[in-house]
Amino acid sequence: MQVFYSSLFFFTLVIIPSEVNMAPCLIGDDCGCIKRGSFDSAYLETAFPQTYAQFNPTYTFTHPVITYPDCEAIISNCTAPAVITVLYENGTLIVSPKGMKTPNVLSGIYCGDAEWRMQGVGGSVDINIRSVNVSCALKR
Repeated sequence: MQVFYSSLFFFTLVIIPSEVNMAPCLIGDDCGCIKRGSFDSAYLETAFPQTYAQFNPTYTFTHPVITYPDCEAIISNCTAPAVITVLYENGTLIVSPKGMKTPNVLSGIYCGDAEWRMQGVGGSVDINIRSVNVSCALKR
């Protein structure tokens, strides 16, 4: 019985707290850099009504699941059969652009000094990330 309580004590004081403290490191989504913008049908209808009218009622748009693994990539994922969609800051919307697959992975980047930077290239790529929002388009 003594061994049981000793094991329980060790598990409670050592193992559980270490797993809880590791959780933020494993998630990796709070890098300190800007987040990838995303949109849904309601936002598109409000911000770009003419663009919305071109695609409604054929498509409905939802937010993708966006992750930032190890602060070295941005992954936007849509659940099939929805496809990745991009909305440029000028209101141009492209459903399933050539070369963009689900999941859409922006790699070769890293978060440094609160800015996304491209490996091997000086300067920030934040302006490019801000200028393109992503969504999941589902054909009705």
